[in-house]
Amino acid sequence: MNKHSRMSVLAIASIVTVFLLTGFSFPLSLPDLTPELKIRLKPVTYMRPAEPLTIYWAKPNEGLYKTVAGPDTTKSYPVMKGSYENVLYENYESIYALKLPDKQSGYPSGDIYRLNMPVKTWTRLTYTGNIDYFYFSNNSIYYVTSSLTIEPGVYRMSMEGNNAVRVNASGMEARDQHYQYYFGFNYYTQDFALRRKPLSDVTNDETYIRSDEDTYYEEEQDDKSEKLSTYEVYMNGYIWDVESDQFVFSERDSDNRTSYLHLFKNGKETVRKLKGWQSEPLDIIDGWVYFTVASEDTDAGALFAIRPDGSGFRQVGNKDLYSGNYLGTIKSYLVFQHLNQQGIPDGGFTFIKKQ
Repeated sequence: MNKHSRMSVLAIASIVTVFLLTGFSFPLSLPDLTPELKIRLKPVTYMRPAEPLTIYWAKPNEGLYKTVAGPDTTKSYPVMKGSYENVLYENYESIYALKLPDKQSGYPSGDIYRLNMPVKTWTRLTYTGNIDYFYFSNNSIYYVTSSLTIEPGVYRMSMEGNNAVRVNASGMEARDQHYQYYFGFNYYTQDFALRRKPLSDVTNDETYIRSDEDTYYEEEQDDKSEKLSTYEVYMNGYIWDVESDQFVFSERDSDNRTSYLHLFKNGKETVRKLKGWQSEPLDIIDGWVYFTVASEDTDAGALFAIRPDGSGFRQVGNKDLYSGNYLGTIKSYLVFQHLNQQGIPDGGFTFIKKQ
């Protein structure tokens, strides 16, 4: 299963700390000259997968489940009792999950385990505790500890749980030799701005986020970085795909009730405007950017796809699909989990064919 950022997600640590990205030139967008994406909603009929898909997922405080969804039927089976979350797998033989406190099992909280199928034995991969979430990238596991603190720890280790090393907070390796890119947090307005500064101005002990008002004020006065975004950028407004050298962020002009979707690929930026809509990037898959829109005035919304160059714009889902219930991709489908009114999985899924 492919889950990038969206951990979405789950992307708090990635947003509130330093981002090392490739060296782009970011002209500030001119609202009057930015092409507009015209939103015309239509009902989208969801199709069942043409081939059987196996999904592993967790129900809070109950256990791990397996669902097989096919063209005709969907059946779910309990796999193992316990408290899990953040369930991922590269294949159906090795399933990874974050093990939560469980008095009966005696497992420590916040560590990553691998479930070996079909014998159903757990292998403990970390012994740090307090891991908030993890994801796969470049045949490695990246995990985040204490993401709600000022300086979270982001680590990379092998799929076998060996050779853990600390990396920068976005989970990306430094490639640009000239600039450091990061989101600067505005303490007073609670929003973010994309900034960059020369690496020569960056010190190893520099931290961009402070919880203290006075410290933040002093930092803001001394901050000589270049501001690249014009309007508000929120926690859920940024995703990246390191392997394809792409990233996307959305900013919102609240005064004019307009969002701007910034698409980047191989150093080129494309900006699209959405009047009367808020946008939230969801994922980048096989050269397509998926994002949701929500109306500024009603409860209308939908899921859309677009190319990084702004072409191919199309609606692919209805308003019931959003980042909170997105699991990732399985084979050629985006998979969304159904949640009840309490936000608990009910065993249902929606499948969207990849573009």
